[in-house]
Amino acid sequence: MVGNRQYQFIVLKNKLKVLLYPDFALDDLRFSVHIRGADIYDSSDKKGLAHLVEHLVIGNSSGRAELSGSTGSIYTKISGNWYETLNDFIKFFNEGFFNCRFCTKQLETAKKIILAEMVTKDNQQERAGELFIKTRYLGQDSIRLPAIGTKDTLKKISLDDVRDFYRRYYRPANCLLVIRGAIDDFDYVIQTLEKTLVDNQDNVPAAPIKKIRFSEQSVACQAFPSQSIISVLSFPAYSTHDGLKKRSALKLASDLLLNFLQQSLVVKNGVLYRIDKDLIANRYFGLLSFDWTSDRHNYFRVQKIILQIIEKFRRTLITDKQLTGLTWRNEKEDTDAFLTTDDRISWLEDEILYEDKIRLPDDYRKIYRQIKPVDLQKVSREILDFSRINLISVGNVKESDENTV
Repeated sequence: MVGNRQYQFIVLKNKLKVLLYPDFALDDLRFSVHIRGADIYDSSDKKGLAHLVEHLVIGNSSGRAELSGSTGSIYTKISGNWYETLNDFIKFFNEGFFNCRFCTKQLETAKKIILAEMVTKDNQQERAGELFIKTRYLGQDSIRLPAIGTKDTLKKISLDDVRDFYRRYYRPANCLLVIRGAIDDFDYVIQTLEKTLVDNQDNVPAAPIKKIRFSEQSVACQAFPSQSIISVLSFPAYSTHDGLKKRSALKLASDLLLNFLQQSLVVKNGVLYRIDKDLIANRYFGLLSFDWTSDRHNYFRVQKIILQIIEKFRRTLITDKQLTGLTWRNEKEDTDAFLTTDDRISWLEDEILYEDKIRLPDDYRKIYRQIKPVDLQKVSREILDFSRINLISVGNVKESDENTV
């Protein structure tokens, strides 16, 4: 059991992870369930199965709670509001998440809803994200396709597929339950959960934790009716499995590289460029990516400048002064990310889901202060490897551009 007066985290006997967060300003219970069974657990020929089961589980509970859901790479999240008693909620949670029954009519209704979703999701940003995933995770066949699936893969999913996926993944040992509301007795809630929740799938093997494999160097261009071009450049961060200190060094190094890029791309020929960074670094996988928008005229020139800056950064010695500035900024960002109740809960959720252990901003502050310039230098040269670079572009491009980059 981990926690204090602000929150309590415990793993029950049935291995359900529970995070309780008292908030007496609320007149309802706000809850979320994170299920380790999402995008990477789909097979390539039945892509969209995890997303379809999410729809069915939500549909199964309609009218009893206000629910919404999302299917990520590793976790499916279903959240909602509950206006009755805590005891009633626990009964609802047990029945609505671990004892669902699905029929053919429900399956066909959910498929129609998802087909309608596919039509509304076709825009340049979405297309860039999908192409990025297809090329970046080329070694993981099922991830080549969007989490929502396609018309063909959705058609192949049967009721037996749905039931099998549900039995394998929607079970206490595979979930994190977060409850926020007027909770004044942690022990009572925990005892009631222990007594009420039963894993009815004990005879079904639990799904193993999957690790994502990254593709080697790849370039992809896809035409889209737009005058602009969205580009995404990424590097696989294999070393993120080596430990928290190395991942923290990667975070600091990626911030410094973004500064280099932003300073060099502020204005070129009167055009203002903006480049953004995204870093995923946890016990599952690590990925460092940059994205920017350009027009056709400056497309190749901007790419060339960015690649030159990255190569220069690999050879640049990082100073103590730069590291001190980065450390201070990241410590402030971590502290700011813990200011509001929503932010604190989000932080705690991520720690439990992706690190399997709760670390607070003070814990990360200690880790940052162990890092030396040589650590940043080493991780930068290791991660920024052009032999594993991935570059995709969507918009006013031609397929032949792949050979020009």
